[in-house]
Amino acid sequence: MPLRRLLASAAALGAVAAAPSAQAAFPSLYVNYKTEDCTFRVTNDSGAAVSTIAPGTYQVVITTPDPYGVFGQTEGLAACKGFIQFRLTGPGVSVYTTLDYGDGSSEIYPATFHPGAAYTIQDDNNIAGTRRSISVSTSGSAGLAPSASKDASAGASGALATLHGIVAANGNLSLRRNGKAVISLKAGRYTFSVDDQSRKLGSRLQVLNGKAQTITSAGYVGWQEVTLTLVPGRWSFFSPGGRRAVFVVLA
Repeated sequence: MPLRRLLASAAALGAVAAAPSAQAAFPSLYVNYKTEDCTFRVTNDSGAAVSTIAPGTYQVVITTPDPYGVFGQTEGLAACKGFIQFRLTGPGVSVYTTLDYGDGSSEIYPATFHPGAAYTIQDDNNIAGTRRSISVSTSGSAGLAPSASKDASAGASGALATLHGIVAANGNLSLRRNGKAVISLKAGRYTFSVDDQSRKLGSRLQVLNGKAQTITSAGYVGWQEVTLTLVPGRWSFFSPGGRRAVFVVLA
């Protein structure tokens, strides 16, 4: 039976971890850009707009509809001057990205928000139209949105399994499950735990004919962990301009 070629619906619903032994998933804050006027919307895992959050660690997912660099400064992208300049600052947090100067469409960063603190978010190309604050409550703790999965064996994040990726300093790349190279998987949610040792390459995940999802950005060194939904098709775990591990996801 031929494989169906479907676009990825890979929503970053998982975790950023500081060490390979840390497997607990963190909630997400999604920064979704609007192409026409260089503005964005900030939402949580349930899709609700965010202005106040509980203290704790989150993964901040910054996305644009398409890589801005593909279009230059045409088709309304002049508002962002060809690429975004997203900035999140506050006590203990400093996140800044241009999404590879418009060559990327998404990146993920960890951020730990302190109780009672306030954090500022903006795009430096449109400060007047984007600058706002996120306040942090003095009590409570960051928690995951309820998983759509009812399968208790899937674990707290709803993932079927954890896949371990390595991007070596010399550019070598691998993706393994239980110590064996990943060749084929069943469709569903998987946690990608990636050890990026390269200071230049980064790592991404992409289904054939779909958009690439950034796991670690160029220049980042360390561990990242994110849970993604894999649909049937031919997938690649790769470094831009570097090595590639190809596997098949079956229905």
